[in-house]
Amino acid sequence: MNGIFIILTSLKDSIKYINLSTEEAGASVPETHQYEVKNLRQRSVPLSVTIQFPVELSGVRVWDASEVVPSKPQLAQCVSEAGTPGSKDFVKRMSERPLLDFSVATCKKIRCRITSLEMHQPLEFMIKGNISFQWVSQTQQQKVSLVNEARIEYEEKKYTQKEGFVQCQVQTLVERSEVLTTCPSSWAAA
Repeated sequence: MNGIFIILTSLKDSIKYINLSTEEAGASVPETHQYEVKNLRQRSVPLSVTIQFPVELSGVRVWDASEVVPSKPQLAQCVSEAGTPGSKDFVKRMSERPLLDFSVATCKKIRCRITSLEMHQPLEFMIKGNISFQWVSQTQQQKVSLVNEARIEYEEKKYTQKEGFVQCQVQTLVERSEVLTTCPSSWAAA
């Protein structure tokens, strides 16, 4: 077996926090998540990067991202695969763990095949779209982490990796805040 050393990381440009008021429940904001895969050994390696991200929760759009864009399209061919269907008991699941991921939401899955990842020639993958907030009230949570995940796969019969990172997540914390529209009665008396 040939030893390889591949790392997968999220890039710091990925948005990590969104605060919205209850008045903004119908709004949406642009969101970008980025990953980078690097080969730290001399040997070039064929591999795949699979990225999953939530697109819908109980029929309500979460993120309208539809593709993963590689920084060097000539090196990576990305195609959609069957995603996850989501969970019907997401309210219960999210009360235990307020994560909007592939175990709860309907997710899109995109696999990017890389014919040969050369040493010190990192390849980036970007997911870009608008996150809408109509789904937030369905969760019955004030704070929810929107999670997407990337993982690398390689031919395990031919290669072995003892160090490196083969899986990575980007989480964006979406926090809902209440907006006071009237003065409390104690203020009116003052």
